[in-house]
Amino acid sequence: MRRTFTTSLLLAGLTLFTGCAGLGADSVPPSGLNITRGTEGWLVGSISRAKPSPFTQYSVGYMLVGADSAQKGGQLRFTATGIPGLDTREDFNTDKEQGQVFAISLPPGEYKLTHAIAFAPYGISGGSVMYLSRIPEAKFQITSGKSTYIGNLQISPSGPRSGFGLPLSANVQKLNTLERDFSVLKAKGDTSVAAPVDQWLYTLDLTLKQSEK
Repeated sequence: MRRTFTTSLLLAGLTLFTGCAGLGADSVPPSGLNITRGTEGWLVGSISRAKPSPFTQYSVGYMLVGADSAQKGGQLRFTATGIPGLDTREDFNTDKEQGQVFAISLPPGEYKLTHAIAFAPYGISGGSVMYLSRIPEAKFQITSGKSTYIGNLQISPSGPRSGFGLPLSANVQKLNTLERDFSVLKAKGDTSVAAPVDQWLYTLDLTLKQSEK
């Protein structure tokens, strides 16, 4: 089971980091979901990496509960180099964190976060280490005409370092940065900021392990 899960997420990661950009965050747009204009709700939040960070690629998957395929969902992702002037898609960059805000239109229904995956490069050969984990029981509701705020999904290194100088694990937590995130969306002229807001009360504290070879 472990190897099957690792393989499936590796394939998801390869698809993820070659996909097209979504609304707000550098995300893969939702697929397999039929949205009727005027009935949609919004998935709102941010995705970030704590600084300093070795992670240049990081994403969280979501899907419709009860769907017969993981394709009925999408990916929240953030890609960064950490090199000043090159990370042009960032929405915020402080001495503590760097990331993007997202507002994604979705049909009403019950959804869940499925997994988190991150990559950290090493050496000069272009290699990278993958970190991943399932996200258990992380369900949220999208309601017509409302924004569901799921917080700032922030990744940070944890645990001892490997021979490459990379952490052996990573930690993902949900932070409440609602005021900051909606201010960014308002500045962008996003229509989701005008909708009533439901806050997701789920507590997320997740450890990502380096994947098996």
